[in-house]
Amino acid sequence: MVLATNSISAAADARTKSKNLHSSLVALLQTSPTSSRPAQKWKAMKDSLALQIFRFTDAPSEVLLQFEDELERHLCEPESQVFQEVERHFHDKLLAELQQRVRDLKPLTGVGLFSVATGGRINGSSRAWEGSRDHSMERDTNESSTREAREEGGIEDMATRLTHLGLLHWRVWSSLVYDGDYVDTEMADSLPQ
Repeated sequence: MVLATNSISAAADARTKSKNLHSSLVALLQTSPTSSRPAQKWKAMKDSLALQIFRFTDAPSEVLLQFEDELERHLCEPESQVFQEVERHFHDKLLAELQQRVRDLKPLTGVGLFSVATGGRINGSSRAWEGSRDHSMERDTNESSTREAREEGGIEDMATRLTHLGLLHWRVWSSLVYDGDYVDTEMADSLPQ
């Protein structure tokens, strides 16, 4: 019984540690300057990322330099097996989320789709809040917590945004560009007689 309790406690500690590491890495990435080349950004960040990851391990300090080199190799070399595995995992997860989002959001109206895609913030940031100071603070807190939740769900948020964009694109352009009769007519009209 004591062994099972210790095992559950260790698993909970590992999840907490993992969540804390993820949050700290996301914070580090958000502070990095934007670069036109992703490889440069990763190369500039590798030491900070390696140190942050290393802080959450029990490895001896002598291993840090080797860990930095390995991290650089996997972050900056698309040919790396780890890079490709992570990319495949991310791609598969994104496609699964996209499929689900399209099924869920396709029947929504334009306003409903916008509301879901913007996290329920229908009125833009340029509109003044028409409430008391307490309501304004409450709104800021809600927006902050919504933003944090969206940042944590990176793939889910990306899938929602891509679905929003794709559905809007399809609704506007499908009858003009993708309709078979229109395309056939345009092609026939453009062919020399």
